[in-house]
Amino acid sequence: MKKSIKILVAVLVLIALNATTVFVICGCNDTENLNPSFTATVLETEPKLLVTPDADTNEAKSSDKIYVSTNLISKNPLPELSVGQKIKIVYSGEIAESYPAQIINVFAIYEAD
Repeated sequence: MKKSIKILVAVLVLIALNATTVFVICGCNDTENLNPSFTATVLETEPKLLVTPDADTNEAKSSDKIYVSTNLISKNPLPELSVGQKIKIVYSGEIAESYPAQIINVFAIYEAD
């Protein structure tokens, strides 16, 4: 009986180690891959970043204009932005329901492909 328990514990430990290895190799521990993101077009860069989300995004259902914080939480630098530019915004998922809407917790902003 004790031998069966030891084998079961060993198998469970191996499964846990295997799952952890898969997450690390896949980059599944990357904050930016776990958080929502959307593409948008820059409307204004000064005094605040104002964007309009692409029509096919969930964020567009929230508001047609969104102020986006440029105080990024990640190590990635803020790219140089210009009016009309397409960008990808990675954020916490929280949108303040004002008008325009507001996104405060922004992890990263990238130039869209």
